[in-house]
Amino acid sequence: MSFSLPFFDFKMIRTFIITLLIFLLTSHLSFSQSTTSLVRVPEHVFVNNGKTTFDSILFSNKDIEKQVEKLFNRKVLSHDLTMGDSKFAHYWEVFSNQWFWVKLKPNRPPFLLFKGIVSLLDEKEYIELYDVNKSEDSLIYTSSGNLLAYKEHPFTKEIILYIHEYPCCQSASHNIIQVRYANGEIRAKERFFVGRDTGDMVGPFYPDSVQQTKDYKQLTSKTTLRWSPAIVNSNAFIGRAKSNVIIHYDEGSIYKVLHENEGWQFVVMFNGITKEQSSVLNYTNFINRPVYGWIKVD
Repeated sequence: MSFSLPFFDFKMIRTFIITLLIFLLTSHLSFSQSTTSLVRVPEHVFVNNGKTTFDSILFSNKDIEKQVEKLFNRKVLSHDLTMGDSKFAHYWEVFSNQWFWVKLKPNRPPFLLFKGIVSLLDEKEYIELYDVNKSEDSLIYTSSGNLLAYKEHPFTKEIILYIHEYPCCQSASHNIIQVRYANGEIRAKERFFVGRDTGDMVGPFYPDSVQQTKDYKQLTSKTTLRWSPAIVNSNAFIGRAKSNVIIHYDEGSIYKVLHENEGWQFVVMFNGITKEQSSVLNYTNFINRPVYGWIKVD
């Protein structure tokens, strides 16, 4: 009695795996959003007069594929289908619709901008900027998150990008990142807030609308900053925190009021954070980093 082993065409298997990967990536990984939280937030709450007509600033042309291929061949990219003996044709079939040009400064050549999922192993989206005129260190900026908005400087006409870096897994940390190109380099500033939309954290975390103002205020006493407009002392963040306290701010701290409702103010705090332990942030990282939250009005 004899047995014959099945014949495996490894080239066929490899082609199948690549085809499956292409399908999964181009389907936007809708199945993988199980641990990301509060992915979309309203741009008008966090960006004053921000625009979302991205088609006005992001563009493609026949040169974009050639420039991305150069990055691919130089092993600059760290996306799926870029490692080992991967072929650019396979990579481009999957990722071509995630590449754009963006001109941040009127007197500078445009940068390549990548936005979207980079790997099946990562649920978050990413924003990446590349300077194709640099032979080394072409990747000039990267952050997880999505494009939230942009603004055009009224005098210099430069484009300023805003990225929403959202949490995954058990985190509740968000960053609103302002990205601009100045003096030959990318500069980024961050503002922080907390929130989740999976039901394990009490909200709301921000109002439906805000009133942007130029007026700065100072705290007249030590004040509690909370992530929702209520005093919650039980199950505020299940498994993480009993109360909805972000942290305290000392007398004299500078802030702006963005919204008022029934004795609560939605504010952005600029300095004066109290040096104390917190369940949602480490105060040492927020000495001069703005934080959004709610304070109770006496």
